[in-house]
Amino acid sequence: MKLLHTSALTALAAVMGLSAQTANAQIVRAELQAGVSQFNAAGDHDTSLGWGAAAGVDFDLGGIIVGAEGTFWWPGSCFSAKDDCPAEVNTIDGAGLVHHKTFEEWGAAVRVGTMVTPATLVYAKAGVVRNEQRKEFLPFAPGTTNPQGAGWPGYYYDNYKRGGWVLGAGVEHQVSGPFYVKAEGRWSDYKRGNVSGGTHMVTGLLGVGVKFGLAEPAPAYVPPPPPPPAPAPATQTCPDGTVILATEVCPAPPPPPPPPPPAPERG
Repeated sequence: MKLLHTSALTALAAVMGLSAQTANAQIVRAELQAGVSQFNAAGDHDTSLGWGAAAGVDFDLGGIIVGAEGTFWWPGSCFSAKDDCPAEVNTIDGAGLVHHKTFEEWGAAVRVGTMVTPATLVYAKAGVVRNEQRKEFLPFAPGTTNPQGAGWPGYYYDNYKRGGWVLGAGVEHQVSGPFYVKAEGRWSDYKRGNVSGGTHMVTGLLGVGVKFGLAEPAPAYVPPPPPPPAPAPATQTCPDGTVILATEVCPAPPPPPPPPPPAPERG
């Protein structure tokens, strides 16, 4: 189990390191969850309502989303008419009755997905989990099937934590601004449990969350106003009444008419 946890954490660090170098956007998210869990042990199962939370970071690699998350899950209220909750499995084991109960689950996982629309992510996840469990054995009184409590020979009670792995998949949809909703299914397997065949929990949940670090939407493009028309060129009026550009030279005035010839002399 130590090797499993070490390998998972190494892979998690590698993914985050690679993503940090190549990602176009980094998004931190946090969410609340509620759903249904089925706890399985010794060939029997019990179903319960549950709630939890998750927090993580995602990196956008151009439409491919790679991220890491931490999770908490509590399989709280039982559906069946049992005295004890959260989920508990009661089975006959040889000469006694076994109560096997599950408590909180902590997890760390890597998830990879693709944006099927600009607002919808489809993803798969894999990681490690750690679950608290309790096993109680109530021996039967000789010749009966009446379970006996503490103090009876053969009775034992054990509370312990078991590690394992988790696989899951889900859909996440951005609804408005930084807020999103999600639906996820996952399988948590505690192969190191002390019930023959191990224990596992199947969970389906809905989540509501918020993202931090989303890029602001680009403002609508507004074309620049057209340039003002060029001013009219400056002009000048010449002495002869013609109008020309101010940079031009007026034509020279015509020479004055010659004087009239002198009158002939009278003889």
